[in-house]
Amino acid sequence: METMSLNMKNGEEMRSNDG
Repeated sequence: METMSLNMKNGEEMRSNDG
């Protein structure tokens, strides 16, 4: 699933920003 891959990458970047 391409959407899943994108979500995972987005989540990681978002989490990094939050942290």
